[in-house]
Amino acid sequence: MLFHFVEQHNLGWVIGGEAGVYIQRNPDTVRGMDIAFFSKQRLPDGPPQGYFGVAPELVVEVLSPRDQWAEVQKKVAEYFSIDVQRVWVVNPRKRTVLVYRSATEAQELAEGDTLVGEGVLAGFAIAVETLFRR
Repeated sequence: MLFHFVEQHNLGWVIGGEAGVYIQRNPDTVRGMDIAFFSKQRLPDGPPQGYFGVAPELVVEVLSPRDQWAEVQKKVAEYFSIDVQRVWVVNPRKRTVLVYRSATEAQELAEGDTLVGEGVLAGFAIAVETLFRR
């Protein structure tokens, strides 16, 4: 649904499938992202070959049963350190979404709530329970 919203409004690119972004250079450190949104302002020429050298506006992390919470928090902090504006952490087991606006400020959304895009993604909205339909 995010892809269709971004495409419909010609906002930029939604990238999935463990795309990598540089968190640090020299030595290079890359983080894999489950889903990322890059605006045309940040990537005017489209997605590059290889890893991204610019931060996306939004990163979506989907938790797996083997994810450790300390590692998830580290990833969230790293994303904000490179100027990511929002991080959504989707927890399929709990059927919740944590919306991070900073490395330490998060709002938990559950079924019955609506996940709303902000900033460049203003106007995007989806019912949380929709994310967990099979």
